Amino acid sequence: MDQAKQMIKQGKGGKMVAACSTAGYRPSASHSVAYSTSKWAVRGLTQSAALEFAKYDINVSGAACPRVKKGGTECN
Repeated sequence: MDQAKQMIKQGKGGKMVAACSTAGYRPSASHSVAYSTSKWAVRGLTQSAALEFAKYDINVSGAACPRVKKGGTECN
């Protein structure tokens, strides 16, 4: 988390966003065990970082993008 180190050093807080996946919230049979597990880990890391860096006025959040069907017109 080099970004957090820099924000702490500057002393002005900041915002960090982790790109995650809905597979971290709701595993599905179409994803491998390793994929879903890694996305769950991103969620945990994001939540832990949010708690740890809040005292430095650093907001850490995650954006979980839904799965999009081919053609880009429908979302699950």
